[in-house]
Amino acid sequence: MKKNLMLMLVLSIWGMLCSCSDSDKEPSEVPLTVSPSKVEFSAQGGSRELAVVTTAEAWMASSDAEWCKIEQAGEKLKLTVDPHNEVELRTAKVTVKAEYAIDQIVEVRQSAAAAATLELSADVLEFKAKTEETKTITIETNQADVKVNTEGMASWCHVTLAEDKTSLSVTLDLNSDVARETTFKVIAGTESNNADAEVTVKQADGSIKIELSSTEIELNSLGYREIVIANIDVKQLQLTSDADWCKVEATDNGIAISATTNFGQDERNAVVTVSDGKETSVEVKVLQTGEELKMGSIFYYKGKEVGIVIRNENNQVDVWALEEKAGLVWSTETKTIGNYLESAEAIFKKIKQQENWKEKYPVFAYCAEMDEKTGMEGWYIPEADVSGSKPNCLNLVLKTNLSVFNKVLGDLGLEQYDRDNQKIYAKYWTCSEVPGGMSVYAWQYTPYNFYAETVKTSAASGRTSNFTEMITRCVWSYKY
Repeated sequence: MKKNLMLMLVLSIWGMLCSCSDSDKEPSEVPLTVSPSKVEFSAQGGSRELAVVTTAEAWMASSDAEWCKIEQAGEKLKLTVDPHNEVELRTAKVTVKAEYAIDQIVEVRQSAAAAATLELSADVLEFKAKTEETKTITIETNQADVKVNTEGMASWCHVTLAEDKTSLSVTLDLNSDVARETTFKVIAGTESNNADAEVTVKQADGSIKIELSSTEIELNSLGYREIVIANIDVKQLQLTSDADWCKVEATDNGIAISATTNFGQDERNAVVTVSDGKETSVEVKVLQTGEELKMGSIFYYKGKEVGIVIRNENNQVDVWALEEKAGLVWSTETKTIGNYLESAEAIFKKIKQQENWKEKYPVFAYCAEMDEKTGMEGWYIPEADVSGSKPNCLNLVLKTNLSVFNKVLGDLGLEQYDRDNQKIYAKYWTCSEVPGGMSVYAWQYTPYNFYAETVKTSAASGRTSNFTEMITRCVWSYKY
């Protein structure tokens, strides 16, 4: 028993002596270095390995910031820094420790993020009331995080953000009520660094309001159409007529109202109803006259004198324009477009396919001018009857029925074709060209004969060297 007590006493004293010996060591006696001691990261974050050199059996590291993570791997210390979106620089300290060594501090700096930017291709979108459509807004930003805040946005507005967050699309429910408006926000960035933009969405009045350019129209006995313009898309409206002879249809230009022929009959009336299919409708009163359209009749359109009927046969009416124009060059081009074997329609079609055709072919541009003046589409220059096989407007007017047309012109107070004032000798353009050459047929009436002559072209002055003598008069045809 005494021996055991003695042994325990000796061991205790030895332990105390050893303990006092270790505590006498200074911390600087064990080397410890970390390289580098300062580390810079961009706002995007990333990883970096540091070298740790020491003779200590073990070392440990700690970080004072959650966003700076550490990982020990042998003689390496790996730092991983999270990306951030703050507009201020942030820092962290990593402490490396080893027994009997001086602590090493690594300074970690992460640069500030760029201030958030946001640009939208549009901040106001306008929609029709009753047309399904989708509108797209492109998004430009330096932020990866983009979202749409629809808080407070009306339920009839629907916004979809693209997966790549570079655009958004907007669709609306159709509107049957008054004009309406709502907003939403696009936000780019995070709470500490973001930019936002507000988008205003407007939808037109969808309440029942139908406004027409005219509610009373007059059609001539031919029944040639009149276009009525509406304030909304006419293809969404219901169009009806209370008379079989009165036709109504929606076109790209508006509501076209026409009629079957009523030659030599009493005038007649119809009512066209324009409705949205619900409660609102507007009526258009249609009056059709019943005048005869025979050789020499005055042709009216929208109640105005437009021309003189040349003929009415084979379900086609041809009208000789009341006005004519002098001094127009047939063309400034020296190339041939067509020939006398082609129809006026075919030649005109070829000319319209040419670049800047109105500048290059003034005679045909005058036809387009007549379309605009009268509202009747399809004025053209008559063909030349070189072979004698085609009925020709010029021949019908200036030779075969000259007395008929002179009477009409006189009744209208217009200049007649008479030898005393030389109008009888006037030369008129046709649309026909001489095949194989750069010439155009022109017609001239003389007291002795009605014949075609060719007018030579020149590069300097176009299709005639004396074009001021030439006259242009248009013809309009309509098949019924």
